[in-house]
Amino acid sequence: MNGGGAIELGELVLPGASAAEGAQVAAVFQNELGRLWDIDRAAGISWTSELGTLTLDLDPALRGDALGRAIAQEVSARARRAGAERL
Repeated sequence: MNGGGAIELGELVLPGASAAEGAQVAAVFQNELGRLWDIDRAAGISWTSELGTLTLDLDPALRGDALGRAIAQEVSARARRAGAERL
C-alpha cells in the first residue's frame, strides 16, 4: 500500500477468469486498496495485516476493473474491522 502498510495476498482465485483478466483485476485491486488505505490512515482508522482466509461473496457478473475495486473494498472492510477489534 502507498503508506507503507502491507497485506499479503497469498492466493487470489477468480473462477473462469483468463490470465490477462486476472492480472487486470489484481492491478486494480492493488491500486484501489492503496487508495482506501491512504484515506483511512488520513482519518486515523487503523487496519490489521492479519486477515486469515477470506471468501468473498461478490456479484458473479463483476469483471475487470469493477471486480478489482469490489475485492479491494471487501478486503479493506475486513482489515478495518479487525484493526478496530484490536484496540
